[in-house]
Amino acid sequence: MTQIAATSESSVVLLERVLRHVPLEQLFATNGPYWNQGRYLTTAGAASQMPGGVSSTVGVPWYRQDWALGGHALVEGVDALLGYEPFADAARAVFGGEIVRPHTLYANVQLPAVGTDFGHIDVPEFRGVTRDRHPVALLHLMNRSRLFTAWQLDICTAVTWLWDGPRGDFVLWVDGPQSSPKRYGPPLTGRAVISDNDRVFHAVGDFASPHGPDPSDLTPTSEVHVVGERFELRHGSEVRGAWSRGAVRRSLSWKAYVFADAHAASVFDEHFDDLDEARVLRIFASELDARGVARPAKLAIDDSLISTLAAIWPKTVPVQG
Repeated sequence: MTQIAATSESSVVLLERVLRHVPLEQLFATNGPYWNQGRYLTTAGAASQMPGGVSSTVGVPWYRQDWALGGHALVEGVDALLGYEPFADAARAVFGGEIVRPHTLYANVQLPAVGTDFGHIDVPEFRGVTRDRHPVALLHLMNRSRLFTAWQLDICTAVTWLWDGPRGDFVLWVDGPQSSPKRYGPPLTGRAVISDNDRVFHAVGDFASPHGPDPSDLTPTSEVHVVGERFELRHGSEVRGAWSRGAVRRSLSWKAYVFADAHAASVFDEHFDDLDEARVLRIFASELDARGVARPAKLAIDDSLISTLAAIWPKTVPVQG
């Protein structure tokens, strides 16, 4: 385990030669199909997340499959991944916490793409307000507003790959979004970067050899299927494009809650100080009033509120480099 860099909020750990005894190739081949990540966000939610007024993330050729949620495996053969101790040890190093609880594994299949990622933050969670029950866009805006830091959960992410290039770096703004990022270039297979991806900007570097899919073929219902050595982009039974295994960038994200100690874990477990929707709305309403922003007398978590909040706390794009 090698300490790479540190920021004011987190450290970053690089691991080499990880998961040598886990059949990742087989797991990717047998656990599709992979669905378009644009399904995560409404139009208002996408606009709150994308720069330049983009109103949809469907046109980004990134596809996903959940392999574990809530600490439970959803597909056969991933228990060793969920409980992988080197990731847990790295998570303790990143946050300085004692208790690590892995809860999520998701597999990413990324078709060749250029200009699709200028830096993003993963979906944060808060005590009482989590991504399984609340809109992703709301959670991002809670994070950006900095009004809910007392309730934010520390979530460590380990990213590992099946990818040997060319290009397709993992880009991490370890010194903050106003500084040049650190780039982890290929070959990335067998390596892992562990960091606080809910607070630290990161990105997938461009890669497009051969060319990627036509934007018109990227829809909310499109899927990627693995057929032998090929990855096929499909609309129902119709194949709209196919790429060899070596041209498709695959990654695995492991996520775990990290608690400083048993007391911090018990606050979470026993719901001693949880947020709920009413409390979130009161906090936002108070801030809107303080800023003199007009709002309905009765706020609700809907696209109108998301758009209002996004105008106050827009997504920023980190320094490129």
